[in-house]
Amino acid sequence: MSQLDLSKLPRPDWWQFAEDCARRYHLYYRELQLARRKTLKEDAPDDSAGAEEPLVPPAPDHPHSLLQHLSEHPDARHLPPDLWEALEQEGADPYACDDTGQWLPATDLPADKLLLLLRIAAAFGSPAAVDAQLARGAVLILRNVPASGFSSVENLLNHALLPPGWQAYDARRQVQLPQRVTLAVPSAREGEIEQRHFDELQDLIIKGLAHSQPLWICLPDEMALPAPLVTEHCHQLALPQVDADLLIALLRQTHSRTGRIDEAAARAALPPNGQLQELSTAALSFALRAPTAKKMAQRLSQALTAAAASPPEAHAPREEITGIGRSYDTARQLVADLRLWAEGEVAWNEIPHSLLLFGLPGTGKSHLARAMGRSAGVNYVQTSCAEWQATGHLGNLLLAMRRSFDEARKNAPCILFLDEIDAIGSRDSVGDNSASYRRQVVAGFLEQMDRVSLEEGIIVVGACNHPEHLDPAVLRAGRFDIKCAHRGSADKDSNLTRTTIPI
Repeated sequence: MSQLDLSKLPRPDWWQFAEDCARRYHLYYRELQLARRKTLKEDAPDDSAGAEEPLVPPAPDHPHSLLQHLSEHPDARHLPPDLWEALEQEGADPYACDDTGQWLPATDLPADKLLLLLRIAAAFGSPAAVDAQLARGAVLILRNVPASGFSSVENLLNHALLPPGWQAYDARRQVQLPQRVTLAVPSAREGEIEQRHFDELQDLIIKGLAHSQPLWICLPDEMALPAPLVTEHCHQLALPQVDADLLIALLRQTHSRTGRIDEAAARAALPPNGQLQELSTAALSFALRAPTAKKMAQRLSQALTAAAASPPEAHAPREEITGIGRSYDTARQLVADLRLWAEGEVAWNEIPHSLLLFGLPGTGKSHLARAMGRSAGVNYVQTSCAEWQATGHLGNLLLAMRRSFDEARKNAPCILFLDEIDAIGSRDSVGDNSASYRRQVVAGFLEQMDRVSLEEGIIVVGACNHPEHLDPAVLRAGRFDIKCAHRGSADKDSNLTRTTIPI
């Protein structure tokens, strides 16, 4: 067992509120299952098959004294020594066991919904923060809500998070109550968001703004704020990424009858938080089928290790960049700067972080970017706007875009090559019906460029044929520090200016 001293381990500020929400959801779900079993047992006629879901009161302020004591003393042993040792030898988790030796809870909670609830509770942090967003005229933006969880938000709020007397209703439903939260949540088809869903969301927001009841809007992290909302006048909360604390809180509900687990062993087996952000829903679902919290953590580590077994183009033997002309000289200088940074000779903020290559197709822009990675001896991550667009509708495009930038962060130091970025277009374009779509694509790209600019060790190289088609904000310093024409083998004019693009 790990020697981690849990008594000295600080809990996040949101911990108590999240546990209270989880306890309420546990009570609700247990009552729901009992009601369904009763219906099945009585072989109810058709007119009673749609019985209403039970309304469960909030969890008591003072839980059972023994459970409260165990929660406050995570290392305490509550079972006889012989039973404790026997359970350990069998591979069970004695911390999670009741006095009968059972450790899995009698109520089989849906782990995906429970994890989403914990993330929402962590974003708020306290009941007071929830109350603040129930004020007359409040507009709340909840970001980072996964598309797969859109359909569960209303249920989780009503049965586990909102205070007594309050109810959340989807904006599509016409319900008039004095203590009502109007929810504007995008639709999703098989976990994917289509353009028509974004248009529908904007209509729901306009409908929700027509009255003074609090309006809560759920957005995936890659979606721009819909019109007519203004960021400065909306309160925004971002659901935290899945980390060790959230998984421990989840496992205390899904893999324990006492509200405790062998936390030291589970934490020791969990992958680092940075890797947990790459966790897929399928990998998490498979890991949660493990019988104990420790084995679940081990499964996660194995899954993430296997996923990382084939990284992008890894460190290849260093090669020199050949070629004459301004674009080649600029590439060599960026590589030299990257080497100096890696050796600690210069600070990251003292060197350029990005390069835009523009010119005719077939002049070798991608070849030059790849040569930069090999010359610097760093990873090389390549993507293109065409790849993002091939994933489907707007929501999928923005998600693919974000994943490309996340892949670069995971593999830093690296060269991130973005091809065909002129396909993103400009928000200033007129004369078509796709202005809303293009505006959100450009906004998503700018957000990712701004985020990656804060990371050390990532040189972004963009390539395009028509720089004049790019949004002016894309061309600003800080997003593309250097803009350089590239003519390939014909690029022999060493006096070629770095750019003639209007900025």
